[in-house]
Amino acid sequence: MKEQEEFISVLEMGRRLGLKKVESYWLAHKGFFTIVKVAGVMRVDLKSFERWYAGQVKYQKVNGESLGKRLRRQSYSAKDIGEMLGVSETTAYQIMNKAGIQPVLVDYWKRFPKKDFDKWYRSQSRYR
Repeated sequence: MKEQEEFISVLEMGRRLGLKKVESYWLAHKGFFTIVKVAGVMRVDLKSFERWYAGQVKYQKVNGESLGKRLRRQSYSAKDIGEMLGVSETTAYQIMNKAGIQPVLVDYWKRFPKKDFDKWYRSQSRYR
């Protein structure tokens, strides 16, 4: 029974994300989380899947569980920054670029590390 607690099938992983069979196997082969073969069948390591899920913003679980929890604890999107500063998303990108804050690319989305943004925010007086 321990295997069922630690590993799920590729199809079960896909069901959790609302994916069809081909999409599920495509995602499994991308190397985002640990895959093992048990008796010749691909199995997804549940812990590595959950770590990956918490750090990405592209796939949403069908049960409505919030995606990217870890990612949101560690970084802001340009939209988040724009809302905090009272400017547009485009202007937020420009401000971060001018401040020299390097974005991190996550699933083709740029995110700005919170520690870098917070340091910049404390050092300036224009945006409050």
